[in-house]
Amino acid sequence: MTQPLFTVLLPVHRPPQLLEFAVRSVLAQSVQDFELYIVCDGAPEETVRYAQQLADGDARIRVFSFPKGERHGEAHRHTALEGARSRFVAHLGDDDVWFPDHLSELSALLESCDFGHLLQAEIRPDGAVHLHVADLADPITRSNMLDEKWNFFGPSSAGYSLEAYRSLPVGWSPAPETIWTDLYMWRKFLVQERFTFGTRLTVQCIKPSASERGEMSLEARRAETERLVEKYESSAARQDFHTRCTFMLVDHFKQINVRNLENFQAQLGQMEASRDSWQQAHDRLVNSLSWKVTKPLRAAMQKLNRFTRWFLPAQRER
Repeated sequence: MTQPLFTVLLPVHRPPQLLEFAVRSVLAQSVQDFELYIVCDGAPEETVRYAQQLADGDARIRVFSFPKGERHGEAHRHTALEGARSRFVAHLGDDDVWFPDHLSELSALLESCDFGHLLQAEIRPDGAVHLHVADLADPITRSNMLDEKWNFFGPSSAGYSLEAYRSLPVGWSPAPETIWTDLYMWRKFLVQERFTFGTRLTVQCIKPSASERGEMSLEARRAETERLVEKYESSAARQDFHTRCTFMLVDHFKQINVRNLENFQAQLGQMEASRDSWQQAHDRLVNSLSWKVTKPLRAAMQKLNRFTRWFLPAQRER
């Protein structure tokens, strides 16, 4: 049995209204070398049945049915990964949808790092797009994720090598109530100094903004997801979306450059103010009465120092 390139971990805990679109997006990947693990975390029986029907039609799909686990069933993800055979691991939420090149772009990233992600863009109900931009290769970014309750990408954009995951002291496990499940897991990678990290500047996922859809019924969310999937089935529509995100990226880096310039100018101003302060102190000193009174003494000390430098070596030579 050949080793697949990816294990795709797809957890689900709710009825299957959204699951169809997520699975279809995996099966439509330009990279077909994967195994898909659907991990049912206390999901309704109808979800398990639907997932099993999908597995019956494709040997790459495997279904795990667990009772509801602690928090978001993180430990079930670890159990599923114990049987994984791939080189890399990718995640997909049941309410998200990948573009066809997601695994292709992710594999290109993971060829050069142990843990990384593609950019995450959330689509709001009014169609507005919010792009999250930061670089996981940047030590400051990683430090912020470790020290603060801050995260800029979720599982549907993330990936890592299975070898790196299996070398962790603890893998997926229930997160404390005070921290998000994904950030809790990401920190387990980020504290490992031997790992390499990266970000690939491309968006390959349709991610409806969940925080703004909390009041929507599953049927309404299904209808919305279906509209988005139909819209982005067109390669031209996907290209328009990528172009839109590229402009947002350019604006982001322009703002960073402006802030960096402003910070530099502020630091330069502080240096100039410090220089002016030292100059004023120097002027006050040389114009002071004490400086003038001690001038003959300083002149005498300079002569003594010159004499000492000349006379003492001459004495030693004798």
